[in-house]
Amino acid sequence: MILHYVTSERRDTQFWRDCANVEMPGMLRTRIEMFRQTGRCYIPEGELFSQGSWLAVMMGQGVSADQYPFFADIAKEGLLEDYMGKLLQTYEQELLQMKEHSPPQLSS
Repeated sequence: MILHYVTSERRDTQFWRDCANVEMPGMLRTRIEMFRQTGRCYIPEGELFSQGSWLAVMMGQGVSADQYPFFADIAKEGLLEDYMGKLLQTYEQELLQMKEHSPPQLSS
């Protein structure tokens, strides 16, 4: 939650001016720098907030990535659609091989 306060550009009240002077925790600074360098937000297991929440707040507060994720090039080259199609086929094949997992029927 501190991300919202320490990255805000508001200075219209003493509260916001004080927030601008708060030292950012090291882990938060690391997370922001990783996002800026890679365009991705790394969330450790057990994190309270989801990746989507982190991205929404960072981007909403004007924290932007210096570069985009490397896999975005795949989409530009048209390879992402092929990859996703193959992934779908793999899932479909695996599902066909699985036994049915329906609950047993109760006799009346």
